[in-house]
Amino acid sequence: LSPSGENAALRLEGVPVPPPVFFCAVETQTSAEQKALDAALAGIMLEDPSVAVRVDRFTGQQLIGGMGELHLEVLAQRLLTEWNLKISMGAMRVAYREGITLPVDLSSFHEVRTAAGGQIEMSLALSPLDGRAQLVQQRLTVQQQRGSAPPVNLERRVDAERRVVVRLSKGLQGFLKHREARAVLDGLSAATQFGDLAGFPVHGAEVVLKYLRKPPGASAEELGAAAAEALEQALKQAGSMLLEPVMNVEVALPERHVGNVLSDLTGARRAIIEKLDHLSADVDRHVVHARVPLAGLVGYASSLRSMTHGDAGLSMQFSHYAQLDTFDQQQVLLKYRGY
Repeated sequence: LSPSGENAALRLEGVPVPPPVFFCAVETQTSAEQKALDAALAGIMLEDPSVAVRVDRFTGQQLIGGMGELHLEVLAQRLLTEWNLKISMGAMRVAYREGITLPVDLSSFHEVRTAAGGQIEMSLALSPLDGRAQLVQQRLTVQQQRGSAPPVNLERRVDAERRVVVRLSKGLQGFLKHREARAVLDGLSAATQFGDLAGFPVHGAEVVLKYLRKPPGASAEELGAAAAEALEQALKQAGSMLLEPVMNVEVALPERHVGNVLSDLTGARRAIIEKLDHLSADVDRHVVHARVPLAGLVGYASSLRSMTHGDAGLSMQFSHYAQLDTFDQQQVLLKYRGY
């Protein structure tokens, strides 16, 4: 059967995919297996959109991301059983992000490295995401959840999951050729993948390229590289801050364990308890609802099992990204960049 008439545009609603919240470094036993690992991970990402792969900017290590410790352990087992690849996995890393606190207007000059010579001059504005950009992001999110791919856009790039918008000013939209516009937007988008503090992806920002003057002979690739370099400079001035993923957590457990579990959650795990439900008078079962920073949940399943002697159920779901306080931010920076 094929839809026709009014039903021709019908699509099944897509399944929202939460962002990966855990990453770990992966290495093959030999360098000769790297190509096979890349192919295997590409296949897995097609099957499971919640899996992400990226390269650490500072160490050069390949990182795989997923929804939890168990998720990544299952991925490693699949690589062994389905692709005969035995990999070494590093310690679990929380998928931090970097937000900005200050708007920045930047003008910059970039030397053209071809025989033509000359300078590329550009001006851009970087700012925390405002209401209008939020609307753009929300529209794209609805479109993605409906299962339709966004059209190719030579005016802007929107990363709905990271809430990042990069776009050209109206004056530049007709000035740049299609290839040049695509290269500039790609360069700006690539630069948002690495924040200034510790190289974590930028979250919640809008970038507008307002002005660009190019010398004769400047290639589209050079324009894209200049745009990326300009945004890197702007990020250094934007008052970067670390953001951490926060999870909605539910723990179902008997009343005798409630006190210990609440004390554990509100201590070093920094949880905010939202409510405590009693399922019914006939069942000795309570449900703790809490919001917990993901960093406090590393190894929590095993800890909860020990505290309750296996008599508790745990579920968690990504909620949002929140700013770290100054002390915790410094501890994370010390861990990931060494100072």
